[in-house]
Amino acid sequence: MRTLRCRKAEAGIGTSIMLVALITISGVAGSMVIDNTSMTGEQAQDVVDDALESTVNYLDVRSVVGVCDTERELLTGLEIVVVLGPGSQAVNLSSLVIELLLPQDHIFLTSGDGGFSSDRIISGGEVNSTSIIGDGDIFLLRFDLPNAVTSGQEVRVSLTPAEGFVNFLILDVPSTLTARYVSLR
Repeated sequence: MRTLRCRKAEAGIGTSIMLVALITISGVAGSMVIDNTSMTGEQAQDVVDDALESTVNYLDVRSVVGVCDTERELLTGLEIVVVLGPGSQAVNLSSLVIELLLPQDHIFLTSGDGGFSSDRIISGGEVNSTSIIGDGDIFLLRFDLPNAVTSGQEVRVSLTPAEGFVNFLILDVPSTLTARYVSLR
């Protein structure tokens, strides 16, 4: 009897073992790449969340009323109604800076003596503080202008919380100031 031996089969088994080894190694390497990518994605999301928390905070100005000296027709003070902007975290008004650019002066006001006062008009119930504005709260910021503004001039106001977005307003003073209060926005 004659025995037939096929040498081609021996090469096929070795190749199969090498193929399985390469697939296993590439699978391990692929999973390491995916893990690193997901960790990098999580870190990027954390950075974005931190950036949004510090820049999204802002005060939304609902109205600005000017307080007038009707005898001399001068604007002598401002009352600004503010709420928390959508998506904002609570803002501490004691760290708020109000910048006034008047026709004759450039002034920075802070909370307290000689600066501005803040009064809660409506409470949203989440934060019970006289200086922290939270969701649903409405506050009135009130201050006197250091130099009265005459009719027809422009007043620029910026509200800057300690962390967050600066709200910039350009207010045009009406040409006649015959009422005690005048709407500027």
